Amino acid sequence: MMPLKLMFFIAFCVAIATLSDNVAQTPAAPSTPAAVSRPEDRREFRFLSTSKVATMEKELNERAAEGFRLDRVSKTVLSGDLALLVVRDPSAQEGIHEEYKIISTMRAGTMEKEIVDAGTQGYELRGLISMEPTSCAATTLSKDEIAKLAKLPTLVVFGDHLGDVSFPTWPAALADCEQYVAEINQAGGDATMLHLPAAGVFGNSHMMFQDKNNLQVGDMILSWIDEHVE
Repeated sequence: MMPLKLMFFIAFCVAIATLSDNVAQTPAAPSTPAAVSRPEDRREFRFLSTSKVATMEKELNERAAEGFRLDRVSKTVLSGDLALLVVRDPSAQEGIHEEYKIISTMRAGTMEKEIVDAGTQGYELRGLISMEPTSCAATTLSKDEIAKLAKLPTLVVFGDHLGDVSFPTWPAALADCEQYVAEINQAGGDATMLHLPAAGVFGNSHMMFQDKNNLQVGDMILSWIDEHVE
């Protein structure tokens, strides 16, 4: 089977494959009850959950080799483990399955190397998520670079209390990233700024993924992925 490779980058960029449900419905005749024709749903589902990235990648690719593909990503409420829902559709094209790679790092040098290595292996970057960066380089990116970045769905997330610390200057970082988002959208891209207080979520620090409401913030990011990343 020929694999279709997709790359996941935790905290900075995310690759997601989603499915849509199509239901055929027969219009009702006048003065008669509506007759609904539904195709037989022969899809199979599996639920994967673990806190270890390596284990998740292994299980995800084992299911992908069996013909399953990723459908939803979430976190379990009690443990905070990463949870994935995979689906196998008998009507999908035969001979092709997806292969997934999960990359998790906090270091820019490691991030760049691992993304480049994954790209040479045939993986495809599907989206960018930046968690409160010190800069989005809005004033230094060229028009050509903006045009390339506009090809990827982009989400930038900022927390609360930006003016409470002097270094780095978080209000300036927010303004720079707002300009970056605007330039990506002006270039025909799909970029979103998620400033948590503006969305009604208050109190987050820079380490929002360790704050008490980290699952709430995570759900907001996952909702964005469902809506914007194919």
